[in-house]
Amino acid sequence: MMVIKNRSGQVVVALLFFSAFLFSTGCSHSGIIAESEGRKYQFKQLLLLPVNNSSAHHAKGEMILCPLCGTGYASEVVEDGAEVFITERLKLLLEGRTSVALIPDEQYDAIRNQILSIKTEPASERELLASIGRNLNADGILLVNVYQYRNRVGYDYAVETPAAIGFHLDLMEAKSGNIIWSRRYEETQRALSENLFGFGDFFKRKGKWVTVEDLAASGLEKALETIPIQK
Repeated sequence: MMVIKNRSGQVVVALLFFSAFLFSTGCSHSGIIAESEGRKYQFKQLLLLPVNNSSAHHAKGEMILCPLCGTGYASEVVEDGAEVFITERLKLLLEGRTSVALIPDEQYDAIRNQILSIKTEPASERELLASIGRNLNADGILLVNVYQYRNRVGYDYAVETPAAIGFHLDLMEAKSGNIIWSRRYEETQRALSENLFGFGDFFKRKGKWVTVEDLAASGLEKALETIPIQK
């Protein structure tokens, strides 16, 4: 490491340390908790919000930013059935960890509008979702944005177009409103000859071209491997 001994150099170093301090303290208020903390949360009830088709109001290829954590991803095709399948699969995968409460679209919209009607100041999306969670006595809130859900065109051993999946998950602690975990997953199935590193998945899928439901189920299972909810 180079040490600068002159006075101007000391000022530069001091400014760098001061900037680093401001950056680190500023992040502590951003509402996003570093996963490296390794904490496991014991949620008695997890609120699973209606799955959001984030590509619905964007042109294909347009960049979408997650309103909670700022993750960016490109809008793609989302075919019918995505929201229902992902919701049911998530509920099944999470039931071994905590009690999962599903909130119907109508109830979600009603509570959201009610909270907005009594807010005296503009609320961020994160603050609004945390309020909804607390209103429904949830410890945690899981928000899902799906931006690609395309079924294969073809059959088990021959396709014109392979299945493709893309989604983003955010887990929020209702009490603090902090985002404690995020995961983005996307995959377009490829032939083994195009992706030798995908041999494990190729073997599990028995060399078949799978459906988008199969691809989504596999992706959700992989994404949830690190979710910090205590079993």
